[in-house]
Amino acid sequence: MNFFQVTSEPGDGLDIATEKVYQQELFSVLADEINRFPRKQRTVLLIDLAQRMSFDTKPAPLQQAFLDVDIYLEEYKKLSFGDKEERKRSAALLAHAYKRITKPDSIQGYTRDKNSPHTPCSTHKAL
Repeated sequence: MNFFQVTSEPGDGLDIATEKVYQQELFSVLADEINRFPRKQRTVLLIDLAQRMSFDTKPAPLQQAFLDVDIYLEEYKKLSFGDKEERKRSAALLAHAYKRITKPDSIQGYTRDKNSPHTPCSTHKAL
C-alpha cells in the first residue's frame, strides 16, 4: 500500500504560476507603501525585515520588490537598534509600522476577499 502518491493535474502548474504572479504584485504594492512610511517607521521595519532574511546571489521576490523601489534591504541588515531605550522606542515604532501595513486600500484589496486567497478581490484598484 502506497501512502505517498504524487499526482500531476493539469491545473497544478497554472496554480503555481498564478500564485507567483499574485505574490509579486502584493510584494510590489507592499514595497511601494512601505517606501512612503515616515522615515523612522520605515527604517525600523526595514531593519526588522532584513534581520529575518538571508541574502543569496539571486534576490527573493520580496527583496526584488524593494530593489524595484530603490530600497536595498541588505544594507539594513547591518544596522541595529542600539541601547535599551532605543530598542524600546524602536519596538513601539515597529508595532505601528506592522499595523500600518494592513491599513492602505492597496493592501486591503489583497486581504479582504476570504473566498479567493490567490487573487485580489474585485474592489482592488488596478496596479
